[in-house]
Amino acid sequence: MSIPATIIATMHAPADCRTGGFAEKADWIEWRADLLGDAAPVGLMERGGKMLYALRSKLEGGEGPNERHVRKARLLAASKRFDFIELEGERDLDHAILGAIPPHRRVISWHGQATEAKTLRGLLASFRRDVIAYAESANATWTRPLAARYGAPVVFGNIANGDGSSPTDLQALVRDYGLPNLHRVTELCAIVGKPVNGSCSPQLHNAAYRAQGASRLFVRFPVESFRVFWHGVVETALFEAIGIRVRGVTVASPHKESALAVAAEISPFSRSTESTNVMFRRGSEWHADTTDADGVLMNLESAGIACAKRHVAVIGCGGSGRPIAAALRHAGADVTLVNRSTARGFWASTRLGLPFVPLAKFNAAEYDMIINATPVGREGEELPVDVTSMPRKSVVVDLVFAAPATPLSALARRCGHTVIDGRDILLAQAARQYKLMTGEEMPRIPVCDLLGADASCLPASFRAGKRNARFQPLTESFAQ
Repeated sequence: MSIPATIIATMHAPADCRTGGFAEKADWIEWRADLLGDAAPVGLMERGGKMLYALRSKLEGGEGPNERHVRKARLLAASKRFDFIELEGERDLDHAILGAIPPHRRVISWHGQATEAKTLRGLLASFRRDVIAYAESANATWTRPLAARYGAPVVFGNIANGDGSSPTDLQALVRDYGLPNLHRVTELCAIVGKPVNGSCSPQLHNAAYRAQGASRLFVRFPVESFRVFWHGVVETALFEAIGIRVRGVTVASPHKESALAVAAEISPFSRSTESTNVMFRRGSEWHADTTDADGVLMNLESAGIACAKRHVAVIGCGGSGRPIAAALRHAGADVTLVNRSTARGFWASTRLGLPFVPLAKFNAAEYDMIINATPVGREGEELPVDVTSMPRKSVVVDLVFAAPATPLSALARRCGHTVIDGRDILLAQAARQYKLMTGEEMPRIPVCDLLGADASCLPASFRAGKRNARFQPLTESFAQ
């Protein structure tokens, strides 16, 4: 069962008024008068939704006046035109203002730097009811959908970018968390890394949770230190204090090595490659594993591509490249490691027992399969690899997911090579991680729909709703 949230779209710049789209779907519009002035466009005022006037002071992080008499004049004038008026609790609770604006039209606010829990409790105690408390930073977007479930069912989202590129954009919040519907949450899963704000994982996992009626939520935690995150969130049972159990974590760069230090159990494959990209509970203990290799092998098998006797170059010796390289060798391929940093390349070569070639000396013509296990291409940059020199009908696997395609994937397709792109890898990995974290199969239809793909984009094992009998996850086969 779910309840609808009130969606409030915040406008910060004149260009926001022209975005339409998601602003039109909002229940309220928050007009930042400190940034936009007091005169909202007539069309916006007549759109049919509610209008909230906000005059955030410089003392609370805005550009509005701090002087009480100046604020009073503007707030009283705005009360004649706007449905709701935001009043700063530390400077606007004047008798004249309160007399002119009845309680049902007031939104009492406080904005400030994060502080200790005791101080925040004191602030919250000063608000009587219908409280919504969240962090505005893009790094703490997870507080918005969670706060709406524990306080007033209200979610604020920005119209500033208008394209959903920032996780605080209203479009992104609706896309990632299924707003305005708020279902009960008793379990939490997350992706932890830096950067993770562009990750599609919350969108995919949350759609699957809704399809199954699960009381879970998947969020992003952009963190610099995995150890600090683990101690502050997991070891201290931070979310358990509000009745939410952390169930699983997708580990993203640059934490795939450091995360191993906090695991009670590490799969043989993760241990041998010194990398994990997924952690999950088994009873009270946390287990570490990796699905990076599974994502590649599942797609190769689905495409009918045999690995045995292939000459494969894995570009990138990081937390993704090492498991993939080890898995391909295990599948019978002749694997070479390629890396820009020679120190990192030689270290990985020694650990895995595989040959290494520096990127500056790499010749793509010598290989009939290339794996891009670097982030190059995420921002449209080109990988310095000449795929046009590869043998005809070679295979190019690009772990980077970018719409419509990375330069590497686009060029490889024009050359007639078989291409497995970041979307294919993402879907296969999401399905495998979902199973590890929840013990359940990921429902496939909503996952494909969200990425604008049909079921053919998934490995055969996932399309059938079960793992192909011929495919065995590397964690299992490597241990045998």
